[in-house]
Amino acid sequence: MWILQFIPWWTPLAVVIAAGVVYWLQPHLKLVALATLASALYLQGVLHLDRAWRAKTQELEAKVQEIAQQSQKTNVVIEQRVVTKREYYRLQAAESTKYIDREVTKHDSGCVISPEFVAAHNKGATP
Repeated sequence: MWILQFIPWWTPLAVVIAAGVVYWLQPHLKLVALATLASALYLQGVLHLDRAWRAKTQELEAKVQEIAQQSQKTNVVIEQRVVTKREYYRLQAAESTKYIDREVTKHDSGCVISPEFVAAHNKGATP
């Protein structure tokens, strides 16, 4: 609740003290003093809870920042690995294509598929 950040920490405490003084000094205002005391204690609890949640939020935001930095480092490493593997597979496919083109001209006249051609095709098709 955004309005709670504008209430000073000492306000509920001052209201509790004032309600206690009114309770003891003014007997005919006891009901009002008790209602004020209950409201001030409730407000004190709400402010304490709000401060606790804000501290927890700041702590978790710091953890998220730390994890985000670690994630960036990990992403760079993963990206380097992917680029390396992609380049390896591209070169392997290019080499297999050259080999297949060379073997097709040798064995194309008889329409017989040699075992070397099948092995080269399978090698180029698998990552």
